[in-house]
Amino acid sequence: MKPITSLSDLDLNSIYTCADYLNWHLKQAVELIKGKIFPVPPAPSMKPQRISWQISYFIADFLKNKECRAFSTPFHVCLLDKQKSKEAYTVVRPDISMICNKNKLLDERDRLGSPEL
Repeated sequence: MKPITSLSDLDLNSIYTCADYLNWHLKQAVELIKGKIFPVPPAPSMKPQRISWQISYFIADFLKNKECRAFSTPFHVCLLDKQKSKEAYTVVRPDISMICNKNKLLDERDRLGSPEL
């Protein structure tokens, strides 16, 4: 099977999971909300980036000598469906997240379950 590298390779009417998402190699950023694909807008302008950086700075300062770690996008968060707890149908890319439970990290760029912040 050929790798998924473009939205045109996908059926936008289908329902996808976090496992599907993590196998894609899309050039365009997307999120999954309840299994449906939603394109993510291009990089924000300078003002939101400055605000995000300032918030990241305060979080990083707060986390010194603590077990929690902060991450910024592009960091994927796979959220488990409460009714179907074995599958995640929602994948988001929060601007900033704080993770304290390292057991829920899938790898260096992905997380399974809600961040603490």
